[in-house]
Amino acid sequence: MKKQIAIVIPARNEEKVLPGCLKQLIKVADRKDIYLVDDASTDFTAKIAKKFTKNVLSLNLNSGKALSLNKAIKHFQLTDKYHFIFPLDADTKVDKSFFKYIFEVFRTDKEVKVMAVVGHVKGSLTSAFSAYRVWEYETSQSITKKAQNYLNAIMVCSGCATVYRSEIFKKTCFSNETLTEDMDLTFTIYRKKLGKIIYTSKAIVETQDPQNLKDFKKQLDRWYSGFWQCLVKHKIPFKKQTLDLEVGWAALEGVFNGLFVSVFLILLPWLLVKWTVSVLIAVSVDLLLFTIPTVGFAAFKQRNWRIFQYIPFFYFLRIFSSLIFLKAYLLESFGLNSQVKWNKVQRFTLQGA
Repeated sequence: MKKQIAIVIPARNEEKVLPGCLKQLIKVADRKDIYLVDDASTDFTAKIAKKFTKNVLSLNLNSGKALSLNKAIKHFQLTDKYHFIFPLDADTKVDKSFFKYIFEVFRTDKEVKVMAVVGHVKGSLTSAFSAYRVWEYETSQSITKKAQNYLNAIMVCSGCATVYRSEIFKKTCFSNETLTEDMDLTFTIYRKKLGKIIYTSKAIVETQDPQNLKDFKKQLDRWYSGFWQCLVKHKIPFKKQTLDLEVGWAALEGVFNGLFVSVFLILLPWLLVKWTVSVLIAVSVDLLLFTIPTVGFAAFKQRNWRIFQYIPFFYFLRIFSSLIFLKAYLLESFGLNSQVKWNKVQRFTLQGA
């Protein structure tokens, strides 16, 4: 008889954050249902994992996140043993009510059409960079992701907050052909018409975010390069699905923003001299109508008003992100995105670990 849910954690050199993840996880899940695949770590990742669960698979060669997950699912025969599979990042903490709200969605799916339920990702306000992520998470999920949910076009099943029906992995698997295996799998579910994907804001996980510009850039390089790789692989926007419209629009908007920012920066000295008042008015309108209201919303959701002090820094990171997105597009256009490699961000001990 199948058990309810297996939690699978791919980990490589995660000794700093893994204890916090597992200590929280065993409060809401049975140790017997926790599986960890140690992707050829050179630290004490495997040793730490074995203190919490006996289900540890150690790989001798570095395989990457996608293949590590596939190997763990196959090795432990999880599709035969469980109804649901939850891939979880080692730097993520699961809220005590996460599974309650995830399974509420599955229980209401009487026709068994829902193949994945995506939870809400929260950041922790520990630096200016993580504050930016907190703002970005709250605005993108509370507005964009809810709209995508209504349109049945969720753009990405968050890699640290998505529970799948196990049968999905009998029909497909995580791909290592792109840098964003979670988005790649999301597009595959839509392309193969394997079922619906639902987002719920009630099921919450807390993840770790970059603490400096170097790691922030690494993360953006991976996300944006993987985004363009997925577009090419899945032939977006040429398959006439709602997904094509949603993702195609996001791509077009991102490229336009990147080009606009580039031109604006080049012309800024001239604009400040010739059109000083107009520039100040434009910035003020953006500040009053978009930035302050959305930052206020994020502060309310986080119950942390310190985020307002980072508003000036947010403008720099918005510009920086737009330029990285444009760079990723140009690299893909010239066939150079394959040169972008994923380098892990620097880890720090999670609070409460």
